[in-house]
Amino acid sequence: MRPRGGSREGCEGAGDDAGPPARPLSSIVRGEAVRAEAESRIQPDPARVADGWERRFVIERARAADLVALYEASGYEVAVDAVAPELLEDECVDCRLVLHLAYVQVYTRRGRIRPMDP
Repeated sequence: MRPRGGSREGCEGAGDDAGPPARPLSSIVRGEAVRAEAESRIQPDPARVADGWERRFVIERARAADLVALYEASGYEVAVDAVAPELLEDECVDCRLVLHLAYVQVYTRRGRIRPMDP
C-alpha cells in the first residue's frame, strides 16, 4: 500500500532508477506568461482582419500543426502567418524574442460553403 501524502519512500521503484525529475511547473508558467504578454503586444495583420479572419493566438510553429488540424476538422479555414516585425510594438522586448523563436499567428474564419457536385 502506498503511504498517504504522496511520499515515495518505501514504494517499489522509488530509488534512483525512478526516472528524471519532473520539469518544474514554474518554468512552464513563466514561458506561457511571456508568450501571453507578447501576444497582447503583437498586432493582428490588418489585411487578414479586413478579409474576415480572426486571430486566435500566437504560438510556437511546432505546436501550431495540431491546432490547425483541430480547427480544420471543426469546419474552419485556417491561416498560419509568421510574426511580421512591423506588427510588433517598438518597446516590446519579449515580442522581439517571440519573433526570433519562430512563433506564428494562427487565424481562422468560418469555412466557405462549397457547391455540391452535379
